[in-house]
Amino acid sequence: MKFALFSLSLLFFIPICAQQESDVLMTVGQMEITGREFLQVYQKNLNLVQDDQQRSMDGYMDLFVEYKLKVAEAYSMGLDTLPQYKKEFAKYEDQLARNYIYEDKMTDELVTEAYERGLEELDVDHILMLVGMNSLPQDTLKAYNKIESVRKKALAGENFTQLAKQYSEEPGAKETGGKLGYISVFATVYPFESAAYQIEVGGVSKIVRTQFGYHILKVNDRRAKSPDLVVSHIMVSDRQDAGTVDPEQRIREVYAQFEQGEEFEGLARQYSEDKGSARNGGQLRPFGRGSLRSKIFETKAYQLSEIGAVSGPFKSEFGWHIIRLDSLIPVKTFEEQKEDIKNRISQGNRAKVLTQNLVDRVKDQYGFQRKQSYLEPAMNWVTDSVMKRSWKATPLIRESDPVLFIIGDKPLRLSQYGAYLEQRQKRIKLPTQKGELLTQVYYEFEQLEIERFVKSRLEEDNEEYALVVNEYREGLLIFEVMNRSVWNEARTDSLGLEKFFKKNKKNYRWEDRLEAEIFSASDGTVLEEVSNRLRSGENAEEIRAALNNSDKVKVLYTSGVYEAGDSRLPDSYQMKEGVSSVLSTEDNFVLVVGKSVLPAGPKSLEEARGQVLSDYQVKMEEDWMEQLRKRYPVEIDRQVFDQLKNGMN
Repeated sequence: MKFALFSLSLLFFIPICAQQESDVLMTVGQMEITGREFLQVYQKNLNLVQDDQQRSMDGYMDLFVEYKLKVAEAYSMGLDTLPQYKKEFAKYEDQLARNYIYEDKMTDELVTEAYERGLEELDVDHILMLVGMNSLPQDTLKAYNKIESVRKKALAGENFTQLAKQYSEEPGAKETGGKLGYISVFATVYPFESAAYQIEVGGVSKIVRTQFGYHILKVNDRRAKSPDLVVSHIMVSDRQDAGTVDPEQRIREVYAQFEQGEEFEGLARQYSEDKGSARNGGQLRPFGRGSLRSKIFETKAYQLSEIGAVSGPFKSEFGWHIIRLDSLIPVKTFEEQKEDIKNRISQGNRAKVLTQNLVDRVKDQYGFQRKQSYLEPAMNWVTDSVMKRSWKATPLIRESDPVLFIIGDKPLRLSQYGAYLEQRQKRIKLPTQKGELLTQVYYEFEQLEIERFVKSRLEEDNEEYALVVNEYREGLLIFEVMNRSVWNEARTDSLGLEKFFKKNKKNYRWEDRLEAEIFSASDGTVLEEVSNRLRSGENAEEIRAALNNSDKVKVLYTSGVYEAGDSRLPDSYQMKEGVSSVLSTEDNFVLVVGKSVLPAGPKSLEEARGQVLSDYQVKMEEDWMEQLRKRYPVEIDRQVFDQLKNGMN
């Protein structure tokens, strides 16, 4: 009996919870916010909240109210009507919608296939007979017979490279012999890729049809995908504002010290100007082929053949480097790559497979009918000027404007296809024949209209999508309203900024500073010699010339103004004028020559501008939020809120 009552209570509990979430939790001005929206935002952002007091639902409510007040102000200012906002939101909405439109079993199968193929790289040759997708039947048959004849020769053992040079119609085939080198997933059109991955090494494929024509392929080798690398580096920037030290000279000095036995990590911490990696001994995050902005750096890294190997100094787009290979990272797991592969599938030629699957689902859910062939009426209406990108769609009378297909209750006509073609002709890569162009653009148009229809129903049909897209919609609005009402106001209000600075001047002060020269070396006795030379009147350049040469660098030198606590000054150093004793650090020895001690004191507005501006923006936002609270009354239904909290416990 107790079990029966417990089961009955669950039966009623589920809809009650659902009711609480769908109830209106609060109003901000004229906006109504449901419990479900609050819960979604709270649960998504909980880990980002730094203040422990705001991690509770009561504490987070204050943040949520401020969030919604800003949204209300953005709508009141009409920021949702701005062209730039509409453009940026539409771009995100398209990307998000594709994930929901194509989220099905077919996508998962294609993702799995792409991942498994991506574990290998194939060395491929091919032979091509050119023929368009809409060529005349006799031309298509002629091309097929030619490739079939060449395939028989290849299967009989004739040299594939020579056959490619003799018969292939691919531009440049006589020079390349049809060699593509190593390819992997997404490197070629999908039918070509599929054929390549179905061939054993040394085998010749069946005849493959693509938009370019008929192919046959030969796979010469298969190898595992190159691993990602972990490297450490030391970088000296070659920016003009980076300092007075010659960057090539400095990196060669550092490399000489490494060659003399200094630890790579210590040199990186002390001399690398990539501060993000310097604190980790120079180590960078893992990367793979094609993932860096510097091809030079990537090539140098992949040339290191053994763990621990170190490159010589080289120059990239960012400065001078030496790098060390630390480890090889195995290929990413399926779960790590899944989302990226999904995006690439939806944007590439695999999308045709997804499109057909989408059409099938739309047929079942909304209804989809192709009413008439597009090609004959399009060929009669569209003139040859389309092949010069200059065709203009002339008006069609109703009888000459047939319905091409219907999605749900929405008919799409020839005139709408023509309007799309008129715009698309300006950007598309033109094929050789008009019919081929019309076909390619038609299938783009059909896919686009299907996606538009499904997307137009997503917020109504998919609650999760509706909540996610609304969160992004409001996020863009908040950024714009903050920029207009706080950030830009603070940047342009020079009088207000100066007044704020004067009122809070005590908060902006220098610590003690020192104008100094710093000598460093791995051997303390070298710095003892530097100290003696300084006392005898030699300057820094004379000392470096005496102690360093092309074969060995004993001492490194830098100069500047350093504030108390600067990492370049040893912890044990006390700021003062004159030559210090030789000081030991974690990685080496340091000698400091104090030129002038600048005592602690107030900063000028120019010296503290960055921090003052940040603080002024915080103050402006606080004042602005007080105004918004008066402008948009906030009403919270405490009964609904308490029920939501009980449901979370």
